[in-house]
Amino acid sequence: MNLIEKAYLWLRDISSKREEQGMYSAGYWQNKVRGQILRMLSRGQGRLLELGCGEGLFLSQLDTTNAKIQLWGVDRWEEALQHTKKRFNEENSKAIRLVNADANKLPFKDGMFDVVVCANLLICVESVSVVRSIIQEAERVCRKNGTFIVEFRNKKNMLLWLKYSLAKYYDTTTKSHPLSTYDYDAMVSILKESGFAVIKTHVIDFPLKGIPVIFILEARKIC
Repeated sequence: MNLIEKAYLWLRDISSKREEQGMYSAGYWQNKVRGQILRMLSRGQGRLLELGCGEGLFLSQLDTTNAKIQLWGVDRWEEALQHTKKRFNEENSKAIRLVNADANKLPFKDGMFDVVVCANLLICVESVSVVRSIIQEAERVCRKNGTFIVEFRNKKNMLLWLKYSLAKYYDTTTKSHPLSTYDYDAMVSILKESGFAVIKTHVIDFPLKGIPVIFILEARKIC
């Protein structure tokens, strides 16, 4: 590990919550995304599925802030899920159900969930066709008039483009997958084509208001 990589890991740790330091899913922007969606779901209820739940940081926080929601999480990273299950048992979060599966091939019946969340996942998905299949699967397992919350990094933010272009020099995880950004209008179109209507757009700005780093779309299943 070179000096630049060490500096990046140090910065990521100091900008993360203490209990999340050292985890793959930790980080300043990741935590911002989780915090915004937690606020959106403060009064939510019913069944919720998180796509790409990783180490379960979002699910464990939601479990402690909203007891009315029944929680499921899926991830294809089996090793992370095993660590998550162990941690959940230690935290007495045994009601959270974790499943090893791809987000575009979900092992659930049609209309099973009231809410589907896709956060801090599409950054790791390079192909638009895979993004489309993930959203189509989210539509399938979401009930009619159910909610789909999807987050993605803004392709038009130039500082983000620069950061990700240089990531190969400081972030070793990008060797196995790219860091992907997406166009807002294109994402809205995919949602509409898949049977969702966007009802609200949330943004996380940097460095100035009006220059979003992140979009979080709240959509409703309409068919």
